[in-house]
Amino acid sequence: MESNVVMLIDDLRCSEAKKKVNAIQQLDKIARVIGPERTNSELLPFLMDIVDDEDEVLLELAKALGNFLEYLGGKKNFSGLIKPLESLCTVEEGTVRTQAAKSIKKILSQIRVKDFEDDFIKLFGRLVKGDWFTSKVSATVILPSLYPEVSLSGQKQLFKLFSPLCEDSIPQVRKAAAIALKDLILHIPKAPEADLLELFENLQRDTQDMVKMQGVECCINFAKVLDTSKFQRYISPYIKAYAEEKSWRTRYLFATKIDEFGKVLGEEFTNTKLISYYCSFLKDPESEVRTAAASKLSELSKVLDKDSVLDLIVPTFKGLADDSFTYVRVALAENMLSVCPIIGKSQTNDHIIPVFLQFLRDTESEVRLAVFKNLINLNKVIGLESLSASIIPAISELSGDKNWRTRVSVIEMLPLLAEQLGEEVFKEKLLKMLLEWLSDPIFSIREHTMIAINNLGLIFGNAWVESSVLPTLLSFENNENYLFRQIPLIAFRNLSGCLSPEFYSENVFPVLSTFATDKIINIRMNVSRVIMEFSHKLKGTEAEEKTVSLLNALKNDPEFDVSYFAIQALRKFE
Repeated sequence: MESNVVMLIDDLRCSEAKKKVNAIQQLDKIARVIGPERTNSELLPFLMDIVDDEDEVLLELAKALGNFLEYLGGKKNFSGLIKPLESLCTVEEGTVRTQAAKSIKKILSQIRVKDFEDDFIKLFGRLVKGDWFTSKVSATVILPSLYPEVSLSGQKQLFKLFSPLCEDSIPQVRKAAAIALKDLILHIPKAPEADLLELFENLQRDTQDMVKMQGVECCINFAKVLDTSKFQRYISPYIKAYAEEKSWRTRYLFATKIDEFGKVLGEEFTNTKLISYYCSFLKDPESEVRTAAASKLSELSKVLDKDSVLDLIVPTFKGLADDSFTYVRVALAENMLSVCPIIGKSQTNDHIIPVFLQFLRDTESEVRLAVFKNLINLNKVIGLESLSASIIPAISELSGDKNWRTRVSVIEMLPLLAEQLGEEVFKEKLLKMLLEWLSDPIFSIREHTMIAINNLGLIFGNAWVESSVLPTLLSFENNENYLFRQIPLIAFRNLSGCLSPEFYSENVFPVLSTFATDKIINIRMNVSRVIMEFSHKLKGTEAEEKTVSLLNALKNDPEFDVSYFAIQALRKFE
C-alpha cells in the first residue's frame, strides 16, 4: 500500500496532467497513509502550490477537497481546505470556480458554521473585494448556503458586503448577484425585506438582459414569502413587464416558469391575469417561446378554469397545429389532451378531435407519436368507443402510407394505443395490420414490428402472444427466403422478457430445434442468440437439459460464427 502511495505522491509532482489527475482522485489514500498531522502540515500546503496548474487538474482538485474534511483530524482544521478552495474560486475557468464553490458549500454543511462564523465572513469579504470578477461571482454562489447559518449580526455583515455586487461594473457579477438574490428572498423575514425589494427593483433597471431576466425567478420566490397586498403592489407590475419584454430570452424564461407562477399565485390570479400573458406566449413571434409555452400546458391547466381554457387557450390550437416549426407542434401534441377533462366531452369533440386527427396525419413522426402520450385524458372524456372511432380510421390510412418512415411511426404508436384500447379492441381492429407488417419487404418495418410485439406482450401477457402472434411467427418457419425465416428468431429474442420457461419449452424450443439444422449460417447462429436471451429463465427447469444438448450440437458446427455463439450461450448455463 505504502509503495503505491509513494507513486501517487510522485505523480502529484510530475508535469504530466493525466498522472496528476489520477493522483488527485486518490488523495484519500495518501491522507489515510500519512495521517492527519502530515496531511495538514505537508499535503495541504503542497496542494496550494498546484492551484495554478492546468484546468483539468484544478477541477479534480476542487472536487477532491470537498470530500477531504474527514482526513484532517477534526472539523476544526477545515481552514486548511478553505485556503486552496479560495484560490480555486478566483481562477478564470468557470467549471473550476463552480466546483470550488460547491466544495466550500459542502464543507459548510458538515460543520457548525456559527462556531467559525468570523472565518467564513472574512472569506466572503475577501472574495467580494477580489481584484477579478471571478472571485465576486464565486462569492455569490456561496452566499445562499452561508447566510442562513450565521447569526443575525453576521447576516447583516454578509448583506452589507453583498449589496454592492448588484451594482458592480461587470455584467457577469451583476447576473450572479441577481441569481443569489433569488435564493436570499426565501429567507425573508430573516433577510431584510425592504432591502431585497430595493435591490430587485434596481436590477430591473439594468441595461443587460442577462441580468434583468433573472428577476423572473425572483418574482416566483417573492410570491412565496410576501403577503398578497405587498406582492400586488411591488411585484405584480414586473410580471406584466416580463411578459411584454422585447428580449425574447426573457419571454422564453417566463414561459418556461409559467406553471410555477400558476402554482404559487393561485387560481384567481392565474385565470384573471396570468392567462393573458400565457396566451401571448402561445402566439409569440419566436418559435422557442411558443414551444416553451405549449410544453407547460399540462401543468398550467391544473389551475385553469373551463372558461379560460375554452375561450382563450383552445382558439390558439389551430394556429399552433399549423406551425411551421416541428418542436412547436410536438409540444402542443404532447400537452393538448390535458385540457379534455376540463372542457368536457362536447367541446372536446368539437375543438380537440379535429386537431388530434390533424396531428395523426402530420408529416413529422415526432408529432404523430407525441399526440399519444396523454391519450388517457382523451379516453376518460369521450370514452373507448368514440376514441376507437376517431383514431382507428386515421391509423389505417397512415398504415398504408408509401413512406416507410410513416409506417414505422404508426408501429411505434401501437403499444401506447393498446394500453388505452384494451386487448379485445386491439385484437379486433389493429392486430391484423400489425401481423401483416411482419412480412413487409422493408427490414426496418419488420424490426419495429417485432419490438412493438414485445411491448404488447408485456402489456397483454403470454396468453396473448401464444394465441395472437405465435401462429403468424410459426408460419415463417418454412419460408423459402431466409430473411423471413429469421423473423421468428428475432421476435423470440425481443419477446424473451415477457415469455415464461413453459412457453419457451412448448413453443420456442421446437422452432429452435428445426432452425439448428438450417442451411443458412445466420439462421443457425441466431438459434444460440435466442437461447442466450432465455438462459437466465431456463436454469433449473426441464428445458435446460435439452437446450444445452442443442447448444453442444451447434458448438461442433463447422462454421466459426455458429460455433462461437453456441459456446457463448453454453457459458450462460455454467
